[in-house]
Amino acid sequence: MGSITATLTTGSYSLHSLEGKTIEGTYKPETMSTGRIFSFNISDGRSGSVMINSINEVSGYGLGKLNTGEKCKITYGQGSVVNEL
Repeated sequence: MGSITATLTTGSYSLHSLEGKTIEGTYKPETMSTGRIFSFNISDGRSGSVMINSINEVSGYGLGKLNTGEKCKITYGQGSVVNEL
């Protein structure tokens, strides 16, 4: 669950997991490609970035890496889940 706020030049998001973690980050909405890099911070002290590949305006997937070296992945849209964060 979460929210996204964007202008023509900046974007930010805040997500809340069922486990009680908060994930907050930024992205550049002016990027017109289907791939965008999202940087984030997790309330447990970890941080990282993920390359999001949009399938359409409301769904997509991505792979990334945390500052601990852990790999992470995300899917969003209908029936999606956030994994390994």
